[in-house]
Amino acid sequence: MARVVTVSTVQTPSGAMGDPRSVKQQNVDRACEMLVEAGRRTSDIALLPEIFPLISIPLTPDNAQRLADEVPGDTFDRLSAIARAHHMFVLAPVFARCSGRLYNCTWILGRDGALAGEYHKAHPTQGEISMGIVPGDRLPVFKLDFGTVGIMTCHDNSFPETARCLALDGAEIVFWPHVQSGWGDVAWDAVYYRSRTIDNHIFLVAACPGTPEGRAWMPGMMVGRSGIVGRDGFPLAEVGRHPGVATTVIDLDNPRLVGSFTRDGEEGPYWDFVLQDRRPEIYDALTRRGRDARAIG
Repeated sequence: MARVVTVSTVQTPSGAMGDPRSVKQQNVDRACEMLVEAGRRTSDIALLPEIFPLISIPLTPDNAQRLADEVPGDTFDRLSAIARAHHMFVLAPVFARCSGRLYNCTWILGRDGALAGEYHKAHPTQGEISMGIVPGDRLPVFKLDFGTVGIMTCHDNSFPETARCLALDGAEIVFWPHVQSGWGDVAWDAVYYRSRTIDNHIFLVAACPGTPEGRAWMPGMMVGRSGIVGRDGFPLAEVGRHPGVATTVIDLDNPRLVGSFTRDGEEGPYWDFVLQDRRPEIYDALTRRGRDARAIG
């Protein structure tokens, strides 16, 4: 029986104005409205952007500490009610205080609204570290009722090893909440979006805040373009620049087939061929950090 999954990504707006607590309230209000729309589309799972409650708030050590979320707490409780009402998994990236430490954390809310798991960003930026964010030390995968998923948050995707580790541990869908504005679309689209799916036989779901309503997008503004990419690198759904919800249906049991890929004339599943041909015993540069490059000549 096919494992058909309805997936949504939520592109919240940037640009809210006011004092930090007021902006956080506006951000959470809008995210909840858009999550309800994802629920109306009978989504099995929906993704929000990285630290969505704090978008447009100056990220200082004081704000990071004062505005961090906890479980239980107001933000979690509101998301929990929506997940439960729509029988939908919700991935909610926040600055969260866990066991006394501050993490860039993605909560996984189950269909019943309970906390089903959480992921701590493994590669926080230097700016985040200066605010007190503690790096996570694992790249876990999560077995949900429809399949296995992984999460990589923003800078995690600067390292191709992240997606590869998740895929090797069984992730079929990798969710990438992020905040991007400074880069153009070229590297983002070709490398961080499409190539990850092709190399690792995964579906990739991205969520980034969008350009405020009523404003034209220009370089340097939030990239937006939250979307879902198939295992062959082709976009299946995309929001565009402005706020919105992208939704698509994917079949996890439908593999990417290739012909004559290292096997003359033979057609078969791409990922099976890759796993058969890999030689991890010679990839030792990944563990020795490539620092002892050998001189030639």
